[in-house]
Amino acid sequence: MTLQDAYTLLETEVKKKGMIVLSRCIASLKSMTHAEKAKRALETERLRCEIVSLDKNLTRHGCAYGLEFDCTQSERVKRILDRRGLGYGDILGRR
Repeated sequence: MTLQDAYTLLETEVKKKGMIVLSRCIASLKSMTHAEKAKRALETERLRCEIVSLDKNLTRHGCAYGLEFDCTQSERVKRILDRRGLGYGDILGRR
């Protein structure tokens, strides 16, 4: 099961039970060092995020780390990382 499949399954169960859950996204990054730099960049912009470990099979580029954040902030996260020259791979999760 991919991470995207897991999110879809969770979303279906949440809807069945009438619950509300904030959707989380993950930007895949190539290394822990890169993830730490990206985390500092986002926190400087007052965006909460957390470094997570990823299964290398979940991304097209084999990235091993990710930065988890609120999906409603996806475009803002992309702009911040691009502006700082911090490349990222896939953005996983519901957008």
